[in-house]
Amino acid sequence: MLRRHFLAAFLAAPSIRLGVIGMGNRGTSLARVARSIPNVEITALCDIDPARQMGFTDYRKLLDLSNVDAVLIATPEQTHARIAVDALDRGKAVLSEVAAAVTLEECWELVEAVERNRGFYMMAENCCYYRSNLAVLAMVKAGVFGEITYADCAYLHSLPGLGYTKPGVPTWRGRLMNDTANWYPTHSIGPVAQWLDDRFATLTALSAPAARIAGVIPYSGDANIALIQTEKGKLIEIRIDIVSARPTVSTTHYLLQGTKGVYRDSEGQKSIWLEGVHKENAWGDWAPYEDKYEDARWKAEGGKAKASAHGGADWFTLRAFFEAVALKQPSPIDVYSSVEWSSIIALTTASVKEKGRPQDFPKFRQAGRARG
Repeated sequence: MLRRHFLAAFLAAPSIRLGVIGMGNRGTSLARVARSIPNVEITALCDIDPARQMGFTDYRKLLDLSNVDAVLIATPEQTHARIAVDALDRGKAVLSEVAAAVTLEECWELVEAVERNRGFYMMAENCCYYRSNLAVLAMVKAGVFGEITYADCAYLHSLPGLGYTKPGVPTWRGRLMNDTANWYPTHSIGPVAQWLDDRFATLTALSAPAARIAGVIPYSGDANIALIQTEKGKLIEIRIDIVSARPTVSTTHYLLQGTKGVYRDSEGQKSIWLEGVHKENAWGDWAPYEDKYEDARWKAEGGKAKASAHGGADWFTLRAFFEAVALKQPSPIDVYSSVEWSSIIALTTASVKEKGRPQDFPKFRQAGRARG
């Protein structure tokens, strides 16, 4: 169906009544974006902090409301899966902030809840909706880079203060820093996974020493690097470092290597090199390719989106969710992709504890499977 027909059908569909769970900075920002999207009505708010006076402090009471069709979950990461499972069991469509789950057990519970209820679940991975990342995806599908063989990606953001409220008192992020290795992988891996279009097979990971904030809170390491082999043998390197002393020009890093060329997005600078097009040892200008392969959604609604956070990506993430729910379309980032990307948290943690021993990805997509 042409994009304009999708838009017309969406505008003609009944309004979606949304409940927002978690009204901190992120939930408040996303609620503001949701209000700007046609055919969306926010009917209930919830936050555990009664000082915010958001109506509900217990999310389960919000889930029991008959005037809530869908929920947006913007709570601490460790609570995402539990809330999502409860929402799915009550028949609500779910849009969850990242990551979808922290443990492998939570990943399985989420998959089973979607399958048990035939429910709608989407992870709100906004990096998949960056204008440049969608253009790269279009180029991959068009064969511009040839056969894709390798990618690397990273989340680099020097924010050591997010781990604690005062010395020795960790925030929810600090607790994750202490308990896991790569605790925030989906901004890095999401776009790359879509570019490679291949299931993950094994992972091995190592962490650097916990040197930067040692003595402030327990911490698993200043940086973690993992290697992922896909089922077709493609290789991915993924890195996280949010505490090292470094400038934060851009939080995300991507590199995509194919048999005909390479794309690079690093430190806020994007460039491309294609065999037979660019000089042998010189990067080419990315801008003409981003314009040529611009996604239809950005062409149609980029002006509306740019007022939202993350350069417009938040707007497109929410827009994709509401449109898919209203038109009964498949989830743009379904539960299987969501848990595969999120399982990197548990697998890097296990690999580091076992000194880099490879870890197999669970086969979440196998129908009628036993866990494992």
